[in-house]
Amino acid sequence: MAVEHSDLVLEFTGLFQVWSYTVSHGQLLLRSTKHKRRATQIDVLFKNVALMQLATQYDDLRIAKVLPLRLPEIAVGAVIDHNYYRLTGSNGVGLVVAGTVISNESDREYYESSSLVDATEADAHR
Repeated sequence: MAVEHSDLVLEFTGLFQVWSYTVSHGQLLLRSTKHKRRATQIDVLFKNVALMQLATQYDDLRIAKVLPLRLPEIAVGAVIDHNYYRLTGSNGVGLVVAGTVISNESDREYYESSSLVDATEADAHR
């Protein structure tokens, strides 16, 4: 995919993994768990996901909003009114087409659910 320009949205150090995808809400969660160099956990949540082309993990994650010049064939027709996010790490590149992306750094543990997902699900039930 060629891009016209990009605006950095988020940047973090550490290993991020694809943690979960919720079909009913179109939510993709990436997580970097606590480790020796950082005592906190970082969650990155993409909402209203229409397309994703991802590696399963990214070292030192950078997320930039991009304007595509050419889209992969599979993206045609699936991406009206969405944002295009390029994910890069020292080990790969990916693309997520979604409504928005948010993040949260917390002291939650590996096994705990994300506060971002909890908040979104609570809003859906109001």
